[in-house]
Amino acid sequence: MDPDIMQRGGSKQRAAKRAAQTSAAVPDPSRLATHLLRSFGWGKMSLPEVQVVAALVEEDALEPVKAEIRILANLGSRGLYQGNLRRDLLRHTQMPALVSSNGCVPIKKALRAAIPFLDPVDVFRSLQRQPMVFRELCCRNDGDIANFWREVGSSHPALLHHPVKKIKNYQSRAVPLILHGDGVPIDSKDRSCAFISWRSLLSSQTSSKLVHVLISAVWTEQIVVSSCGNTVASIWGHVVRAFERCFEECKTNNDLFP
Repeated sequence: MDPDIMQRGGSKQRAAKRAAQTSAAVPDPSRLATHLLRSFGWGKMSLPEVQVVAALVEEDALEPVKAEIRILANLGSRGLYQGNLRRDLLRHTQMPALVSSNGCVPIKKALRAAIPFLDPVDVFRSLQRQPMVFRELCCRNDGDIANFWREVGSSHPALLHHPVKKIKNYQSRAVPLILHGDGVPIDSKDRSCAFISWRSLLSSQTSSKLVHVLISAVWTEQIVVSSCGNTVASIWGHVVRAFERCFEECKTNNDLFP
């Protein structure tokens, strides 16, 4: 028998050898990339989100692993205990002190009921204590405020009788907001929820999902409109009183205000 053939082995052996060489040359797939693609495929993440995460990881890979990444990776004993994720995150981060109050409003099957209410002025103040978040959600710099009011002009119809004009230097202090209310489908049972929120006209955030800040929410099936009470009007009443209180306070200081 030809010694060369003996050395090379049979066809199956040669095929196995080539397969081994080929598999050895292919690196193990990225677990992060696999997770991102699966999340995209199942609709848990959008493709832009996948791209941003991948780009940030690529940038971080040029340097030693960041402490923040290690903290996130180690949450819940590296994901082993899902119930501890939030607890561990709070131990390592300083979260904004957003405390909700209860707003009493009329709803169906109850004369009045308390629903969670995030005072927009209190939330605005809390965001001011988080400069990076404030610049992204509310206002990048004081110059943007002055430019906005300069472009609007004091004769704009919406400003003719607006109480903000009674506040000293409002053109350099008042961060313009938009109040928004809408019903949104929640589940497959055709249930929907009415959300009331606010957003800044000077926000640098382009995602409408991220730029809106919640004020309150109520199930639409609980909303009542009658001579005995109006759920949505009552919620807006709480919002109006919050801004009226803010305007009175701003007459005695020089701070930014919503």
